[in-house]
Amino acid sequence: MEKLILMIESKQSTILTVCDLEHKIISDIPIMIPINLTRFTCIAQLPNYELFCFGTEGIPSSGFACIIDLQNYSLKRRLTLGYPCYSSCALYYDGFVYIFGGGNNTKGDLPNFYKFDLQNNRWIKRLSLPISSHSCSSIIFRSNILVSGFSHKHLYQYNMELDSYSIAFSFESGNSWKILLAENNRAYIIERLGRIYECGAENVYNWNDVGKSSMDWFLQHYVTYYQNSAYIGINIGTSNLYYKFDFKTKKIQKFYFAS
Repeated sequence: MEKLILMIESKQSTILTVCDLEHKIISDIPIMIPINLTRFTCIAQLPNYELFCFGTEGIPSSGFACIIDLQNYSLKRRLTLGYPCYSSCALYYDGFVYIFGGGNNTKGDLPNFYKFDLQNNRWIKRLSLPISSHSCSSIIFRSNILVSGFSHKHLYQYNMELDSYSIAFSFESGNSWKILLAENNRAYIIERLGRIYECGAENVYNWNDVGKSSMDWFLQHYVTYYQNSAYIGINIGTSNLYYKFDFKTKKIQKFYFAS
């Protein structure tokens, strides 16, 4: 899917900002659902033009989850977890949606690790990875999940078959914004105004510093891939910022759509 999708704040409804990367067109599309999703909602794009959404901020029902049909932009399924949480990250892999991290207004950052079985329509609580952090980022790399969060000094590798994890990389300091990207047989870590790290070896514990990151803003982020680049969208409440990471040059810069 050559589209980058973000949530936008709205008092009346949930609004999806849909960025057509091929034609460089932006559309704001209202979605009528029982509760407003926000920039603190995590999303995962599913097969068959569907979008999984989880979590909102500051309300009792923030465990709300749903699937949106991206062909007609309507609510397809409601999947409430019943666990107040927002600012998590989500990814889809082989029939399951995995959710990491997040927090709520009562308990702060939480060591969440849930997965949702799309075929059987049920939630599964897995082991608690040490990811008590909001604004996490996760990718699939070499059939495992790599995940890290704002408040964590480590990058964790989760083995889905063994249901176990290990530390794949340690950062110089904690409390740093970071985005994880994957392309073919390489993975990347991009820090906010920090470094860019690349892993291209069979050994996932071998990371190289390949440059400086100019990304100067970071909140809940959304990523899609198009023509050898990763496009990153960050919602800051009333507007969006966009970045483009070129896998060939290993450089990141702000990206602008034509008005």
